[in-house]
Amino acid sequence: MITIHLHSQTYTGSILIAVNPFQRLPHLYDTHMMEQYKGADFGELSPHVFAIADTAYRYILVVQILYLYIWQHAIHALIYITALLWRNLSM
Repeated sequence: MITIHLHSQTYTGSILIAVNPFQRLPHLYDTHMMEQYKGADFGELSPHVFAIADTAYRYILVVQILYLYIWQHAIHALIYITALLWRNLSM
């Protein structure tokens, strides 16, 4: 049986993370560890899958807010242009 020690971790880029779902790793994947990485800046704490997940989640929230902001302004511009068009056509 091969034993792999999971203590030396680093950010290497895009990788596939695969673990044995039947092996318990309470020191790596518990609620305390998840709370520790929630809201922390990427790279502030030691590398962990929770850091990547939290960063991705916050990125999605920012992109959604920007998308809604841009969409709202596009709708306002469309309404304004339509009003100008109707005003010019009715003259």
